[in-house]
Amino acid sequence: MKSLLAVAILLRKQENKKKLNNTIYIADDDKNLLNLYSSIFDSEEDELDFFSDEESSDEKFSIKLFEDGFFLVDEFKKIYEKGEEIPLVILDMRMPQMNGFETAKRVREIDKNTIVIIITAYHELSISEIRSELKTGIYYFKKPFNEDELYSLVDSALKQWNNFKELAELKNNLELKVEERTKELKKSKKLIEKAHQNIKDSINYASIIQKLILPNKTILSEYFSENFIFWKPKDIVGGDIYFIVELDSKEEVIVMVLDGAGHGVSGAFLTMLVKAIENQIVAEINSGFLEPSPAKILEEFNISLKTILEEGKSKIASIGFDGAVLYYNKSTNKCLFAGAKSDLIIVDKNGMCVINSDRKNVGFPRIKIDQKYTDQEIEVEKGIKMYLFTDGIVDQIGKNGKFGKSQLFSILSKKWSLDEVGEKVERAFFKHKSDFEQNDDVTILGIEF
Repeated sequence: MKSLLAVAILLRKQENKKKLNNTIYIADDDKNLLNLYSSIFDSEEDELDFFSDEESSDEKFSIKLFEDGFFLVDEFKKIYEKGEEIPLVILDMRMPQMNGFETAKRVREIDKNTIVIIITAYHELSISEIRSELKTGIYYFKKPFNEDELYSLVDSALKQWNNFKELAELKNNLELKVEERTKELKKSKKLIEKAHQNIKDSINYASIIQKLILPNKTILSEYFSENFIFWKPKDIVGGDIYFIVELDSKEEVIVMVLDGAGHGVSGAFLTMLVKAIENQIVAEINSGFLEPSPAKILEEFNISLKTILEEGKSKIASIGFDGAVLYYNKSTNKCLFAGAKSDLIIVDKNGMCVINSDRKNVGFPRIKIDQKYTDQEIEVEKGIKMYLFTDGIVDQIGKNGKFGKSQLFSILSKKWSLDEVGEKVERAFFKHKSDFEQNDDVTILGIEF
């Protein structure tokens, strides 16, 4: 067991040793001093082989000895060009070909991080002059020097250098990871932006289609003296929709304002479905299979939507709407109204009144398939105004709470022209909404007989 533990410790030490760079280059023209350096740093070489490629077998330090700074610089440059680094050099100040100060400058030109220790018995240059030239990482020893102090300095300096390199490597690795991650995020961002743009383009196209299915409001001018429509989806597309249908008799018109479940894309899909059902209902009315009754129209919508729910085997799908339907025959002056949780506002010479609708929606799972709705006949005279609307405007949140029915009714009850009423409603809505997000789709349709 002990032998295995010893092997593990040894392997661990070897692993740690590989991680450290404790190489020292030493230049001095005095062979006795070179032997002393070898002894200080525990070199086991009996005879020093100058300029040899073999490094010391010392466990802690790896030293290489040179008789002159010129040879040290030449070797230093070759090693650096191979991608290796020499953490520390010890230089004698006076040498025949290249002195210690010049050698230190050349070394620093190659690698600015190499630690330099200059040892001399002379005072050719002051410490301040050397440090002003070489900046940081320069140490100065005067001969004769204390061997223990030199050893301690070298040991501490190499630890500092290796710590610095480790931190630099970690920093570099971190920067590379950050750079890679940034590239990945930018790539993902581009993919998301492209997907978002594709979705937005599709929704914009759906908006064009939705607007195309909205009726031509000029039909209203054939039956009513004035009219206005304020239609404002919450998003690019919406769940509110209105229909203005002139029947084949050319004497009858049906006006519908419907508030579909949801808004945005889901609401828009529902309006497409409702439009398809509306076409079928109108065809049945024109063919004489269905009487032009607002109540019957709502019932047909309900049956169709409920049938779709049953065929889709969905018991919880929110497919349905609140809505108001108005029928008018200009030859007989007959006007009928039916609503599914959507009231009719009438303003005449006597003031404003609310014609309440049935309190049942159309289509939703909780609504029975044979649900009945109620026709209410409205007496029509010249100058009477009628308003069909969804609840988007009254529920709109602003700084002072909801827009509310009282504010809406206050505007609708005024004796203004319909153009003025429409303008006042729209302006009041945006003023109340201010910087708040729009809550829901908004539709108001006004007509004057």
